[in-house]
Amino acid sequence: MEAIKQRIGYIDILKGIGISFVVFGHITHIAVMREYIWDFHMPLFFWISGMLFNRDKYAGFRSFVKHKINTIVLPYILFFLITFLYFVFIERHFRGGEFSIPHQLLGLIYGTYEGFHLNFNGALWFLPCLFSVELMFWGISKCKDSWGVAGLLLICFVLATLIRANNLNILPWGIHTALFAVTFYGIGFFSKGHVQQLSTRSGLTAKIFLLIGCLGVQLLCMGKYSSNIENTTLPYIPLALCGIAVYLIISIFIRSNRLLAFLGKNSIVILAFQEQTYRALIYAVSKMLSLDSEIIRTNVFYCLVITVLTLAVIYPLIYLYNKFARKYLNVFK
Repeated sequence: MEAIKQRIGYIDILKGIGISFVVFGHITHIAVMREYIWDFHMPLFFWISGMLFNRDKYAGFRSFVKHKINTIVLPYILFFLITFLYFVFIERHFRGGEFSIPHQLLGLIYGTYEGFHLNFNGALWFLPCLFSVELMFWGISKCKDSWGVAGLLLICFVLATLIRANNLNILPWGIHTALFAVTFYGIGFFSKGHVQQLSTRSGLTAKIFLLIGCLGVQLLCMGKYSSNIENTTLPYIPLALCGIAVYLIISIFIRSNRLLAFLGKNSIVILAFQEQTYRALIYAVSKMLSLDSEIIRTNVFYCLVITVLTLAVIYPLIYLYNKFARKYLNVFK
């Protein structure tokens, strides 16, 4: 039981670190920092989801789908509608936009950023894509042989590569990206035992050597491969896994941190509202300091300040979501 609690603790910390990177990475326009963050930040969340996958929790496929609708699809719809209304009545009057309101509204059904249907809140692409990945892996996990699962993941990767090569990466609900992302989900699933062993049995020296080695690979390979999960190449997979390993080990070292754990537990709300929040903050800071927004977004200090302010501003939304919305989203029992 203690091992389970500890696992949840450092996974929440890892998610907290990951969502902080997501927010900072979206704010900054410093190329080298974006390259570093993009090399692992979204694979990290698919990997975590795979590590937490437990088929035995559900009575069957129907029970699994109901749970995922409650925890992924319904929050996606809620976040879409709230941020869409904010875009229609407030943000577009300041930000402008080349896409019509009906074009953006179509994104609710289409559920992918391709075609700029989620241009007002691009980060929402992750939720429909994650839902697609969850359904894919449920089917894949029916194969009881580990090599069979690995083979099916490879087939998904090849299909995704063919889709990308033929410019067909316009499938609804991020299916084209999900075919890549399910690889990281599957690796996370296979990593369960190894991660538990790393956290409880591996010595300090082994963890430090692994951290330094993975960080070295990250820095040496930064910018050399596609740093985008939608254009995954084979070398990108071990590079992303090195980034995941670095911050997994750091999370294990931290062991307990209430702030990071809080951010991790509420990462879905932060993901949903961070774009509107940081854009408003950048606009306000640029007016207050009479600075061009690009100067703010290419300055490390300003980017860090905007990141912290973004998380602080979203805190009341987290409270409201947990206090009122979450219980009403549990529609399918």
